[in-house]
Amino acid sequence: MDQPISPIPQTQQLQKPVAQELPHLVVEEPKRGIAGTLGVVALSLLLLGIPIGIFLVSRPTQLAPQAAVTERLPEVMNGIFLESKLSSGDGIIPVDVYIKSPVDQINLVSAQFRFDPELVSIDKIATGSADTKAPSIFSKWIEVSFDNSKGSASVISGLPTPGLKTGSPNDEKIYLATMHLRSKRTGTTILQVTPESQILRNSDNQNIFRTGNDLALNMSKTVSDSFPAASPNSSDEESLIVLTSPASATNYSYFKPLEITWSSFNVETISQINLLVNGELLGPISQNLMATEARFKWQPDESLALPYVQLTNTFQIEILGISKDGVVSRVLSGPFGIVGTGEANGSPPSLESFSQNQLSVSDASRGLSNYLILPIKDKSVDLNKDEVVNELDLYLIRQNLLMRGVIK
Repeated sequence: MDQPISPIPQTQQLQKPVAQELPHLVVEEPKRGIAGTLGVVALSLLLLGIPIGIFLVSRPTQLAPQAAVTERLPEVMNGIFLESKLSSGDGIIPVDVYIKSPVDQINLVSAQFRFDPELVSIDKIATGSADTKAPSIFSKWIEVSFDNSKGSASVISGLPTPGLKTGSPNDEKIYLATMHLRSKRTGTTILQVTPESQILRNSDNQNIFRTGNDLALNMSKTVSDSFPAASPNSSDEESLIVLTSPASATNYSYFKPLEITWSSFNVETISQINLLVNGELLGPISQNLMATEARFKWQPDESLALPYVQLTNTFQIEILGISKDGVVSRVLSGPFGIVGTGEANGSPPSLESFSQNQLSVSDASRGLSNYLILPIKDKSVDLNKDEVVNELDLYLIRQNLLMRGVIK
């Protein structure tokens, strides 16, 4: 028989493993004092400041004062400059006048000069120099005058929009005119560009004149003044013709008769009635009329070709009369316009309102800025109200300046 299996003793039976607990590691932090705490804060701030400092160094700083990094731009030398040439041997010294404006377009220059009338005088002012082969670019002349008793001279000239400018402040200039000076005494004198001079910008008609040079002239030879002898009158009574029509700065129709009227004194015959276009003689429109008729009806479309009818053109009537003694008298009308429409537009201002209109040289600049621009931008310089700024308005501006003594 099989022997029964004996039970395993209780002490030898399998028991579940018992988890062993690791001993705890306890670290006690010693208590800090106030000084220790401050040290830790300081160390933390130092460590935090390192990346901030690296960031600021790596980017362009804007903490420096602005003046320390701004370059000073050179001043633009907009001005009027004088250059003398050698005398031709007759004691007359030519002085060329030049303009500089390297940045801005300009449309008008008012060059004002001063000199000692005891030492020098001006013979003439030429607006084109044959010696330098530099004809003036300026085409609209407001004033060219001088006063040898006061020692002053004035040249005011411009050109229509967009104006012009020079290439740089150092190497380019615009020729304006030539003054021919006569020395009265030997020695040295100064010709000055006065602060009253102006250079007017085309865009806003502001004065951008900055500088002008003083020119020292060495006069080694004196030249006596020479004046032509006055021719005696061939008649005790002067002949006189006064034109009453056409009116200055007025437009007339190309297709309608224009009545030319005049009054005369001591004139027997009207030898010619001439037509001028832009100051140049085009030809006679009538001849050999009795002065007492005092009128002639002219039909523009019968004697004037249509291509002449343009906004840029001005017209004038010249009358030549002869007295019984053979004395010739001449009268010239102011500029007027001829338009290719059945009805003429616009009319010049009344003399009273015109004389009260306080115009200035800057108004001439404004007129040039708006010259022939359609539709008209600035109606205040359309003085004859014909919806365009042209030669007739420039003429009226100049007449106002003359009437009020601004120019002469």
